[in-house]
Amino acid sequence: GKSSCPHEDGTLPMEEPMISLERLPITTPIDEAMIFQMGLTNMGYGNSTFILFVDDDFGLDISMVEDVELISTHLGGTTKTLTITVEPSPEGNFVYPAVPAIVASMCDFDFHQTISELDSTQDSVDLYNIQDMDGNKFIAFT
Repeated sequence: GKSSCPHEDGTLPMEEPMISLERLPITTPIDEAMIFQMGLTNMGYGNSTFILFVDDDFGLDISMVEDVELISTHLGGTTKTLTITVEPSPEGNFVYPAVPAIVASMCDFDFHQTISELDSTQDSVDLYNIQDMDGNKFIAFT
């Protein structure tokens, strides 16, 4: 059968979020917002609410929706496209390390309280617009 919250071993998960970076932003001037298009999908077997947040330790000004209802792809749901905007910190730095964007089961997050304890009920992707030759990713304004 299907699992309830939290997910129980041996049952189909109701919540299995996937997040993707749909479009890398182009070069963005320091006085404009960088725009990221994100794809969010629930590959689980039930409809559910997920939270979306970023792990930013650099003081960037980030705007986005904080929760989203996703219909299971097994029940006809599709990927929802959401926008995240990023602006430089008040200090006006031009370059920042990539910032993880995380989507997680609201129910499981409330139950476990930490992202590290969530297995298949969370997913993440880095927000960035520049990648160097060594594979390091950055958010860089011009």
